[in-house]
Amino acid sequence: MYTTIKTSTRTSAKTAAFVCLVFSGAKSLHADDRATDKKHAGVLTQALKRPEFKAAAGDTAVFTDPKGQRFIVLGLGDSKKLNGRAVRKAAGKLHNALDAMDVAAVEISINAGVTKKMPTQEFGRALGEGIGIASFKFDDYKKLTATKSGKDAKSRARKKTLTINTTNATTTKGIAHGLKLASSTNFARRLAATPV
Repeated sequence: MYTTIKTSTRTSAKTAAFVCLVFSGAKSLHADDRATDKKHAGVLTQALKRPEFKAAAGDTAVFTDPKGQRFIVLGLGDSKKLNGRAVRKAAGKLHNALDAMDVAAVEISINAGVTKKMPTQEFGRALGEGIGIASFKFDDYKKLTATKSGKDAKSRARKKTLTINTTNATTTKGIAHGLKLASSTNFARRLAATPV
């Protein structure tokens, strides 16, 4: 799990994954993402051709281009039903995929198809909330496993950081706000789980 999640307004040289957003039923990528797809040997289009990828909210498909760059195609579900709940669900699944891949920096492509269906900052806030809430793990009182160096596995795991950038500055600002709300929620969850 990530212990620190933050936003950035710049694409990092350390960006380990790029995320493309699609709605269920889409037969092609949004025009905003086609140039990226073409530049990277059509890796994004491959997701739409996979029968198991339905692009339901939270569906993910991971691909690597010939140069080793990783891409995640993230489903948002039915475009007519896009709302905060669906976005938070998708964002939580995205967090889990990034965590499993051990990604430290990610860039999310916010195409015009998404911003037409939901206010940009509201969409970003829901993304931040979903990613932040998914990062919660209460293990404060679990037995720690010591290592030869004298440090425990828990302390090593807690140094994991994720930096998020998007192609839309307003969305990035919304994500930052959502992460703060998620942090407050997680603080309350931690208090509730702490013995008196």
